[in-house]
Amino acid sequence: MTTTNPENSSLDAARNDTLEAGLRTMHASLAALGPAIASVQVPVPPQMARGVQARENGWRRIEHEFRLLTAPQVADLLGSQSSNRNAYAADRRKKGQLLGVRRRNAYLYPGFQFDGASIHPLIPELIKIADRHHVEPGDLAQWLCLKTRQLAGDRPVDHLNERERVINAATRHFGVQW
Repeated sequence: MTTTNPENSSLDAARNDTLEAGLRTMHASLAALGPAIASVQVPVPPQMARGVQARENGWRRIEHEFRLLTAPQVADLLGSQSSNRNAYAADRRKKGQLLGVRRRNAYLYPGFQFDGASIHPLIPELIKIADRHHVEPGDLAQWLCLKTRQLAGDRPVDHLNERERVINAATRHFGVQW
């Protein structure tokens, strides 16, 4: 006679749920990506498609870990008394004081750049380095959240309180000439 272990049954059910969720995600992705790629009038190299997806996954990780704040949320966080909640963040972004990235037809502001109720002092310096090397704000934000050899495999965002180390890493990374 065969006996059923209740622990194995619940593990099997959990595996099935995970597999079904993965299949639903895969089908939803295919349903969205197919028409998007079909709308492009030239062939899309697989490497480019992988790069686009890797970038999107990076944004999702940033949003999950640090949040991507709206302009009014930034104004609230920084204690703005301005009646125009959008202009407050936009002014700081345009002056190079705040890192804003264009997503979903709006500027969003990665939460890692805030040190309590102020902008981390290293952010404007990193924006200047990025500007000097013609690096887009989104590329700077992504770089800050990726492991880099310039920091022995650590992410720059985890070392924002080590000014010289991060400045040197950014300069070496973005200043490379090919």
